[in-house]
Amino acid sequence: DYSLQARVQEQQIALLSMQSDQQQLPSFTSFLPYATLNLASIHLRFGHRAEALELIHETIRLVQERTDDVCLTLSLHQLQSMASSKGASQLQFDLLRQCLT
Repeated sequence: DYSLQARVQEQQIALLSMQSDQQQLPSFTSFLPYATLNLASIHLRFGHRAEALELIHETIRLVQERTDDVCLTLSLHQLQSMASSKGASQLQFDLLRQCLT
């Protein structure tokens, strides 16, 4: 039957289209480092420095695994901002500078 065969082909084409669309969407895990860094910023705003530092370190670990240079740079910038607001030593700034270069 021609109409049945046409419907089966349409369904197959629709299924293939859906699969290719899903492959193009970024996965949830690609947003995880950015969400972690944003949570660290919220902790900083409320004065929870220890929690913020822990989240920044976790973000750095996540982006190193994924080689996400943009998020790594943002994380190191946030870490540098924390260090400068607390009066970090020159050694700490030098270590951060080495990470960025």
